[in-house]
Amino acid sequence: DNCNAIIKKDTNTLIAGCKNTIIPSSVTAIGDYAFTGCTGMTSITINENIKHIGTYTFAGSGLTSINVNEKNTVYDSRDNCNAIIEKDTNKLVTGCKNTIIPSSVTAIGDHAFSNCTGLINITLPENLTYIGNSAFARCTGLSNIVLPNNISFGGYTFADCTGLTSITFPENLDMGNNLFCGCTGLTSITIPDSVTSIGNGTFYGCSNLTNIVIPNNINIGNGAFSRCTGLTSLIIPENAYIGSGAFSDCTGLTNITIPNTITSIGGSAFSGCTGLTNITIPDSVTSIGGSAFEGCFNLTNIVIPSGVTCIENGTFEDCTKLTNIIIPNSVTRIGNFAFYECTGLTNITIPNNVTSIGSYAFSRCLKLTNITIPNSVVNMEWNVFSEWKSNQTINCEAAAKPDGWNKSWNYGCKAKINWNVK
Repeated sequence: DNCNAIIKKDTNTLIAGCKNTIIPSSVTAIGDYAFTGCTGMTSITINENIKHIGTYTFAGSGLTSINVNEKNTVYDSRDNCNAIIEKDTNKLVTGCKNTIIPSSVTAIGDHAFSNCTGLINITLPENLTYIGNSAFARCTGLSNIVLPNNISFGGYTFADCTGLTSITFPENLDMGNNLFCGCTGLTSITIPDSVTSIGNGTFYGCSNLTNIVIPNNINIGNGAFSRCTGLTSLIIPENAYIGSGAFSDCTGLTNITIPNTITSIGGSAFSGCTGLTNITIPDSVTSIGGSAFEGCFNLTNIVIPSGVTCIENGTFEDCTKLTNIIIPNSVTRIGNFAFYECTGLTNITIPNNVTSIGSYAFSRCLKLTNITIPNSVVNMEWNVFSEWKSNQTINCEAAAKPDGWNKSWNYGCKAKINWNVK
């Protein structure tokens, strides 16, 4: 019918359209991405025979007017809402900048408003219980949002809404993963006390966030505040769980307070926090994850609590200004790359309970004039002291080499080795 579209014959599915498309009455479905990025298209009418509309179908289009034929049995545009709503689920599947969400809508589908840069304001009805993946992602004109009570989210729901400056959080919020990631307009957030979990990557890359209030007894997900480079000071809440990479690459952080109710710090939790010069870890902490402080190259001093049993892989890797560290007697294993390239380290004592030292654990620690390996060490992995120089000394209390001693452990190592030293 000279419709200015591509239609798959055997299924009557429109798979690609343009601003001049007129949907034939024979079309029964519109496929995923069919009109994505069609900025010249301002209006669409869904005919009575269309029974399926895919995801991301109209994302980034220039729609200002949406209408569904009243005879359509699957979809409607009730209350002249300028949206497409699935009748039997009351789910809004496609909206535009002029959409007014009816109170009867209980869900917003994946990508429903995605890339709708003209959207300035939206009121979410109280009956709404779910907002899907990337539903409002990259709606850069949206400046504030009031979230209704008892709502849950898919991933990336408001991702890259760079104009968003204000969020009203409800009680008992279920935060989805990457919910507000890339929202660079946010400067301050207060999360209600009733919230028990912040999802993975929720505020990832919110680079202008300078103030956060986090309630006690909360699970801070993996990468939740990663790359929030505007944060300068942080108070970890009581009884919080700190996930992997929770505050990684927060380069502006200069002060962190960890309460004595914290028992675990996740892997890479503070990696890349280059503004940190010192941090106090309370005695309550018994586990510090791998790479927890990797790349904190301005960190000069740290005390490891006495309950920690393992220096995990890469925990202090590339902490180039760390000069002195005391490993408590509780530690039994030093992991791979644990102190790799700690080029400023001048003093370290390996306690007598350590039985294993991982690959590259002390590689490139070029200011350590000497180190003593206690008799308790029975296994050493690859290249533990690689690239050590002739002015450095390794004292071994053992009379015999530990297992793995010959696994190229001394690649590029010119240090003097003393055996059976007491």
